[in-house]
Amino acid sequence: MPPRNDDPFENFLRRFEPRRPRALPAMQHPPRRRSRLLLAIAALILIGLALSLRQGAGPAQLRSAGTSRQERALPAVTLGELNEIFRRHPERFDAQLTEASHRLLPDVEEPGGLLHVLAGE
Repeated sequence: MPPRNDDPFENFLRRFEPRRPRALPAMQHPPRRRSRLLLAIAALILIGLALSLRQGAGPAQLRSAGTSRQERALPAVTLGELNEIFRRHPERFDAQLTEASHRLLPDVEEPGGLLHVLAGE
């Protein structure tokens, strides 16, 4: 490897002088009253959301669209029942899942169904 002549570059670097950096600008904190107000508003929103979810409240469109499907749905199969079928009768497991899916999953082609409401159609 041939020796490099770094003298011009070193001379260029010597022209710079180190300087002390300036101080960072002082941070301004919001007044305590404002942050307390924002915290109280956030708490009220969370409480209202929790109460509405607890009572099953939601948009009326979603409830009405899902009602027709829920009213005609048969009792759901449990995971324990599916596990037993899988262990004892594996040949019936696929048929049981297919039957359960017809009862539990929304019909994507049902006009005015839940998926159409969610899609905004």
